[in-house]
Amino acid sequence: VSHRELFGSGGRAAWAAKQLGCPVGLRTCVDHETEPDASQWAADTEIHIETERVPRVPAFQYRHPLSRPFIEPGPSDLVTPASFEVIVPVALRFGMLEASPVVQGETVVYDPQSAFVPEHFHANGSTATRLAVLANDYEALALVGGERMGFEALAHALRVRENAEVAVLKAGAFGSWIATDGDCAHVPCRVTERVWSLGSGDVFAAVFAVRWAVEGVVPQLAVEDAIRGVAQYVDTRSAPTREDL
Repeated sequence: VSHRELFGSGGRAAWAAKQLGCPVGLRTCVDHETEPDASQWAADTEIHIETERVPRVPAFQYRHPLSRPFIEPGPSDLVTPASFEVIVPVALRFGMLEASPVVQGETVVYDPQSAFVPEHFHANGSTATRLAVLANDYEALALVGGERMGFEALAHALRVRENAEVAVLKAGAFGSWIATDGDCAHVPCRVTERVWSLGSGDVFAAVFAVRWAVEGVVPQLAVEDAIRGVAQYVDTRSAPTREDL
């Protein structure tokens, strides 16, 4: 069965945040081919979108939801990433192949979203008064530049390396570790009937950002809600609602 979506991490997260009643805008990249579809998507979802034109945006192709993606054009084939500035009170920033957005925000959630060379949040000049970093164990290891270590130690190392208020280490079936100053909590994952994994990290980031960055709940509660939201998404492929959380 063939399945095609015009959904980067930002688009999917914006869609998920809107389902939770959060006002949201999206800054993203388009090329000549995807610009009309992006405009139509914005009209259909009623999400305000601002775009940066790049020569090509990458496509991710999966043989099945658990496979490694084939990326075309690949990271080494893309021209120098575009750079644009986003100044907002609250932001959710994703790592991108085709751009490196400079985010200036009061409260920012950052998901590096790269299995290759994840970018440090502050490396391109981005700033945040309060910063939370979300990463899986591969991304976290690459960011801290150390040898393999336990999940709790890795979560603490990630928070220190990124100079963040909160670091959330996502470890798949092992759950998530939430490191704050001097403390680390563990939240297990949830069992579901089905697993549609594509985009699960985007939904996690969106729910966490809404709950922690916008609504101000404590990090552990935000992660618990993010895990509930992901369970809803991977089981049904629909965005979680307030009732689901």
